[in-house]
Amino acid sequence: IQGIYTLADVPVVKGSADLSMKINELKTVDLTLKSPAILYEADQKAAQSVSDIDLEMRLDESKVILKRYTLTYATKAFFSTKPSTVSFVDGNVSISPFWLNDELEVVGEYNTKTKKGNIDANAENLHIAHDIVELDSAVDIKTVLDGNKTNIIGEVIILGGTIDYDSSQKSFASDSDIIIVQDMKKKEDTSFMDNLSVSIHIKTKTPFIHKQGDIDIKSTVDLVVYKAEDAELMLLGTIEVLQGGSYTFEGKKFVLNKSYIYFTGNPNKPMLDASVNYQSANHLITIKATGSADVPK
Repeated sequence: IQGIYTLADVPVVKGSADLSMKINELKTVDLTLKSPAILYEADQKAAQSVSDIDLEMRLDESKVILKRYTLTYATKAFFSTKPSTVSFVDGNVSISPFWLNDELEVVGEYNTKTKKGNIDANAENLHIAHDIVELDSAVDIKTVLDGNKTNIIGEVIILGGTIDYDSSQKSFASDSDIIIVQDMKKKEDTSFMDNLSVSIHIKTKTPFIHKQGDIDIKSTVDLVVYKAEDAELMLLGTIEVLQGGSYTFEGKKFVLNKSYIYFTGNPNKPMLDASVNYQSANHLITIKATGSADVPK
């Protein structure tokens, strides 16, 4: 490959693949690739694996056409049956378009000389299935690149979804004043994150459904993922737990009143304003929980 293209710092890649290549009059190359798994080693401790790869593309001196592809990364399948095109002309890189799961359309341009560009990602209904959540969303996100600065703005409207997270796997917030020496790592370059600014509004059109085991609740979301330059990523907004949901504990059914979870910055430390009712034989008992999630009242 280095006899055709100039490659520097070739990464360590392991795996096996069936590769078929056809060169047409030294002008275009048709390529198909199938692989059960390919492992990319960034360093001795970090490795990324992509499996179930099957793709077909055409290359010429100015563009790459990815005719179709499927692959699995981090247990999630990505694919497209629609052709994706990336063009290279006089330092201009054009995406027109790139498809993700046949639903998310990415278009944009970037100039490698001025280091400026724009990338738009849109989907009327993007379906995402993960281990802990399955949802459909309308996506409208714009990315502006200007030198070392990256600005991402947009909106994600959750059209419907189901939460599959097993709440029996309880976790507790750790004391931020405690530092575990074994967890300390060498400081890495954070220039990208330092120069990144983000403002993405996330809201629900229909309530989330969380129905698993002892839990049967619905909730709505109105959140903003926000980050200024040289600042930490913040989560701002509210999750509203709708009235009428229930949680069964040791045979007793607790029915939720309208409750709220407020995010004021640190996503790991939301504020609670929740209450539930329990009807005993002779009394209606109301339990309220307020304050921070790690030290509730």
